[in-house]
Amino acid sequence: MLDLKSHDNLLNELRERDPESVLDGPVVTELYALAPTRILWILREPNGVGPWDLRESLADFRKLSSYSKWQATSGLLARVSHGLVSGLPRWGAWADEAQNCVPALRSVAVININKHGGKERVEWNKLFEASRKFEDLLERQIEMLDPHVVIFTCGPNLLPTAVRNRLCDFSDSGCAVQREGTTVWIRAYHPNQRTISHEEYYEQVRKALMSCDLFPGCEERDAP
Repeated sequence: MLDLKSHDNLLNELRERDPESVLDGPVVTELYALAPTRILWILREPNGVGPWDLRESLADFRKLSSYSKWQATSGLLARVSHGLVSGLPRWGAWADEAQNCVPALRSVAVININKHGGKERVEWNKLFEASRKFEDLLERQIEMLDPHVVIFTCGPNLLPTAVRNRLCDFSDSGCAVQREGTTVWIRAYHPNQRTISHEEYYEQVRKALMSCDLFPGCEERDAP
């Protein structure tokens, strides 16, 4: 059940316990609560040491664009999120400029496995240690945010154990989808990947959601 007040309390407890943490969650709480389809991204770790608030950076384009490489990760997040909150239209001119898609981020939630800042290159051993350290917190975040769609862009081994045990084998590479109760789980590449284009990434997510009938009629939609 959606419980954003408890989620706020959870983050306050984290900051009190760990003053260097990077906070995350619904970018704009009110918009996430009102979204007909609640979307949660699970990323690996924030770029840069804490304390700071990822939500503030994603909500304000001036802050987001102050980082010269913002499009490396957030550009794809913005394009895919725009498509999802707009009912999964076909890829088109709406996706030409990532900046025009950034407002869609205000309606989604984004959380990281590691609540501490990471470096430009992932240190995998430390990331796995962080996944165990913050495991209970992550599980509670997912429960309180009660998403309809979860796009996790980390290895399944980094997810909380209880969550991982409920999902099927996501070990193969590429995009995969599974419905668990009222939630659709999609395993996808990390947004900073260079394996496929943003268009192909979006189409993989789009097809995965179409297979679950979560967005009826989206095959015919050409634009938001």
